[in-house]
Amino acid sequence: MPAPSLQNATADSPLSQTTVLTAGVKLYTAIELPPPPPSVAVYPPAQPQGSPADVLAEFDLQVVPCKMQSKSPASTCVVADNRTYVAVYVPLSDGYSLTLSLVAPGAGATPEASGNTVVAAASAFLDAHQLVQTGPYGAPSTRQHANGTQDVVFDEEAPDSLDPLLGGQAVVTFDARGRLVALYIHWIDTSVGISVPEISFVGALDRVAHGYGFFYSTGSVPDSASTITTVGTLHVPVLDDGAVYYEPVYYFSGVNADGSTFHVYVSALDPAYLRR
Repeated sequence: MPAPSLQNATADSPLSQTTVLTAGVKLYTAIELPPPPPSVAVYPPAQPQGSPADVLAEFDLQVVPCKMQSKSPASTCVVADNRTYVAVYVPLSDGYSLTLSLVAPGAGATPEASGNTVVAAASAFLDAHQLVQTGPYGAPSTRQHANGTQDVVFDEEAPDSLDPLLGGQAVVTFDARGRLVALYIHWIDTSVGISVPEISFVGALDRVAHGYGFFYSTGSVPDSASTITTVGTLHVPVLDDGAVYYEPVYYFSGVNADGSTFHVYVSALDPAYLRR
C-alpha cells in the first residue's frame, strides 16, 4: 500500500495541513490508550462503473429532455419525486460525485419538509434512490443559512470500523418552503475492503518516538511536555499514480506546554505493508 505522505495527501486529508516529524518525541498521555481496532481495511480505487445514463437509471433518476441550455457538457436533466433537476454525474477513482439542482419546482410527490423533518426527508431521498449504499454514514447534522435554506449533511464512515471516511459526504439542501432544491454527493466506494495487519496505539506512539508521523499545531512543536487527551482512527485519502486509496491513520490530539493544541497522525498499518 502507498504510505501516507505530504506529497500524496489530498485537500480532504488532514495530513495536507501537517508537517513531517523530523525528530522523535515521546508524548505523555493523560488517558488510557484503547486496544487496536479488531481489524482495519484499506479501500482501493473504485471499480469501473457504467455510463452516466446507466448509473442515473440505477439511481431511479429519470432522464428527460432539458428545456434549458446547460453550460456543462456532463450535465443532463432528470426527474425525481415529480421535480426536474439538472444532474451532473462524474465517476471518480474513489467512487462518484453527483450534483442535482432544481430547475422546475413541480408539485412534488411528498409533502414539503419543515423543521426537523428535513432530516427525515433527506434520508428518505438518499435511501429511495440508493445514492449512499456503498458505505454507512453517521448521524446527520444540519446547517441553517440566512436566506432560509437548510442543509442536511451526511458524513460517510468506514464499514469495517465506523470511523470517519474523510471526503465522503452527502449534502441535501432544502429551501425555505421545504423543497429539496440541491444535492451534492461525493461518496466513496467501500464495496471492496482489503484487510491489512495494523499496529497498536502503543506501537504508533513508539513510531512517533522514532520520528515517524506528521503533526499540526496551533503553537509550539509537540514535545515531551505535551499531553495527549484524545486518540482515534480516521480513514484518509492517499493518492497513488492518479488513483485514490483510503487508509486508516491513528490520531493523537492534545495540549502543548504553552497551551496550544496539537494533532499527531501515524499510519495504523503495519509498516511492512507500506510502500514508500
